[in-house]
Amino acid sequence: MRALAAASAAALVASASFAEEKSPFYFQATVAGQAHPDFHAPYTGRNSLRPNAESALSVVMDLGARIHPWSGAELVLQPELAGGRGLSSTLGVAAFPSGEVYRIGNPEPTVILARVSLRQEAGPVTI
Repeated sequence: MRALAAASAAALVASASFAEEKSPFYFQATVAGQAHPDFHAPYTGRNSLRPNAESALSVVMDLGARIHPWSGAELVLQPELAGGRGLSSTLGVAAFPSGEVYRIGNPEPTVILARVSLRQEAGPVTI
């Protein structure tokens, strides 16, 4: 138990020092794959989960940059590439089968500027 506590404390210190470094670039990718086998359906409509076997894939990638254009300023830019689809076009399960897929409006990979922020330090005050 002491070894686990020591390892947790070491990881916490390491993550705190890493966060202080604030690398100027960062990347994150989420790939969500889904599938279901054939199943019996007493009825099927256009907004139903299709009873035939199917699979679907979605991809979301974020590439961020922290830029310091002048003293005390930090500009964060985060473009995002998103594409894919959900099972049965994300319909028919009384909720979305994937929390990642519902926000992708276009199955074709699309790039958007997801986040932009500017932070300026003014002495002891940060704006």
